[in-house]
Amino acid sequence: KLIFQLSKQKILLLFITYIIFCLFRSEYKIYSLIATLISLLVIFIYLTIRTYENSFELSILKYFRITNIIISALGIIQYYFLQDIYFSSGWIDGNIYNINMRAYSTLLNPNVLAGYLVLCICLSILDLEEIKEKKLSILSIILASFCLILT
Repeated sequence: KLIFQLSKQKILLLFITYIIFCLFRSEYKIYSLIATLISLLVIFIYLTIRTYENSFELSILKYFRITNIIISALGIIQYYFLQDIYFSSGWIDGNIYNINMRAYSTLLNPNVLAGYLVLCICLSILDLEEIKEKKLSILSIILASFCLILT
């Protein structure tokens, strides 16, 4: 049943192909393998939820989109209004880039937030194909994309 669900998701198949291609082209094989396995695990969890979602009374993916909106909004608010709060300056390379702040939301690391947001954007785009409530996914994509720029 999961294989059939995967065959319907053309964008997801393209994403998996891209991940595997990047794995073979990377100079850092161990880190790429770990990231690929984590990405494939997330895709498997996504497909499992999509396959058995109708049996749940409340949509798990709806909560995923709401959580994504909250984390993205918090990153945007933190970037523009809460710059004096703790931020490890180790994540800013002032010698190379002319920046003094990066969004990190609740993840305390802008790189981890960026990876999370990329995954959320991909899953939200996938949801646009199948769901009826597109407003929540569109808002999730817009906020996550804007927050991704700030990381």
